[in-house]
Amino acid sequence: MATAASRPARPGKAASPAPLIGAVFGLVWAAVGMAGVSGAAAGTVRWATAVVAAVVLALALLSRRGKGAGGAAAVRPSPRPEPRISFTRLVLLQAVLIGVGCGLLNTRLHQPHLTYAWPALVVGAHFLPLARNWAAPSLRLLSAGMMLVGLATAVVVLTGLRGAPAGLWMWLPGLGCAALLWAAALVSALRRPA
Repeated sequence: MATAASRPARPGKAASPAPLIGAVFGLVWAAVGMAGVSGAAAGTVRWATAVVAAVVLALALLSRRGKGAGGAAAVRPSPRPEPRISFTRLVLLQAVLIGVGCGLLNTRLHQPHLTYAWPALVVGAHFLPLARNWAAPSLRLLSAGMMLVGLATAVVVLTGLRGAPAGLWMWLPGLGCAALLWAAALVSALRRPA
């Protein structure tokens, strides 16, 4: 999750943890996605996903070297607007929405196949206030991508699209959100200070 993609490291402060956070949460989503892959392609998909995850994680870790206190001394932080919602409150709200929503999908709504589409929508939406709070407009793209993956999954599940591959309700949001988070992490990790 490129949580601070537009925020340069400040003099005297550690480098942004955004690439590492994106790499780790991408791995969580990938685990969900890989659980839904079956058939002849399963081994290849799992192997390729593991390789991509390792590369992104390695680049995220390497990006933290040299971008700390002395590495970005000439970079000035962008001005940030006053946050409308604190990060802690936002994460708590996200957790409640995911928990309550998945609980309802599994019980009263009888739609367990939407239990990965819903978190993709919620997690994607949580990047919108973060984009403003952290003056990181690139998070709007990540938000839109994750919400589109969640919506596409919901459409396929709710319409009962004929010929849809088995496990699509897991692998589409899982691997789709993993790819988006990893792409955002790579952009953040490879970004050079201005």
